[in-house]
Amino acid sequence: MPDPMPDATSDARSDVTGASREQSDESLGSLFASASRDLSALIHGEIELAKAEIKVEVKSAATGGALFGAAAMLGVLALPLLLIAAAYGLEE
Repeated sequence: MPDPMPDATSDARSDVTGASREQSDESLGSLFASASRDLSALIHGEIELAKAEIKVEVKSAATGGALFGAAAMLGVLALPLLLIAAAYGLEE
């Protein structure tokens, strides 16, 4: 007696073999060319991402350096005032 429902695995196998026949139409050279092109695009994208990340890091480092320089300048200007205040404090 035939099975009323066809086997799902046999349908899947026929789909897979049909798909593989369609994909085998591409030559090996075109597959390598496509892979090379995709790899090149991926590498270029990663380089652009790295450049963007470095720009952000350099900008934040420059801001931090400028703020540290401003703090050092204020410290240099405040030192004589603190020394004068200490001299007046010791005088009394």
